[in-house]
Amino acid sequence: MDRLIAEGKIIFRDSHTEFISVKRPLEDTAGNVALSVFDRQRTHSGRHLEGILGDKRFPFPKDHEVLMRWIGVAAPSDAVVLDFFGGSGTTTEAVMRLNAQDGGTRQSILVTNNEVAAKDAKDLRKAGYKPGDTEWEARGVCRYVTQPRVSTVVTGIRPDGSTYSDGLAANVEFFDLTYLDPDRVSRAREFEAIAPLLWIQAGAAGKCIAKEPPEGWALSDGYAVLTDIDASEPFVEGLSALEEPPPLVFVVTDSPSEFEDVTGRLPQRTRPHRLYESYMRSFEINVEAAQ
Repeated sequence: MDRLIAEGKIIFRDSHTEFISVKRPLEDTAGNVALSVFDRQRTHSGRHLEGILGDKRFPFPKDHEVLMRWIGVAAPSDAVVLDFFGGSGTTTEAVMRLNAQDGGTRQSILVTNNEVAAKDAKDLRKAGYKPGDTEWEARGVCRYVTQPRVSTVVTGIRPDGSTYSDGLAANVEFFDLTYLDPDRVSRAREFEAIAPLLWIQAGAAGKCIAKEPPEGWALSDGYAVLTDIDASEPFVEGLSALEEPPPLVFVVTDSPSEFEDVTGRLPQRTRPHRLYESYMRSFEINVEAAQ
């Protein structure tokens, strides 16, 4: 006991009626189960978000440090964290800050609507605006809170141009979920509409091939796209010349024989995936192969 006291390993309480305890090195307790209860001030998260945006825009946001704690316990360092009710964007900030803290490569997928708060909706209606108007949509949670928050955390610059921080080494993409006209989603007309889907299907890593390539094919870090079957020869040559070809290859054709011809010449480490020339069909649910 004298030795432990001399080494500073005994914790004495404020009163002699309370139990003393022994300090244990972290490596000796790493195998313990995380505590189910801990204390945290509820006001911290609100002040934090207000500091990011420069003003108060969202009531009672989640605490990013609490989420960092639980994501770090429950998920591996390369996890994909999905939040279907994104709100103010706390989950995405937690994932980015956790990656910056421990060098992880976690991905965050956040989904939110653009609902306007009840008080703001009342004020907007009184001013003569309605859902769909630019002024109305600008006050929705996605446009007014989520996107500005995530952008500010990454870039370090607030919406008003003031400096918040040095930013984070993270990549962010924002996409709108919308309804597409099936008649417009056709070959050589609406490739841009399905381009994010291909990028996400390939793992949402590296460069997104956002526009239909004029050469008829394009290569990225995570995937490749052949949009013109007549350009298959230079496409295959381009893939074969790479030391590490992208693992996923999209081939646009309605012909099974043309698809088989191209895939038979691809590098062995690639996984081919056929897209219909009418792009919408490629993402329809429960479409029979015979179709």
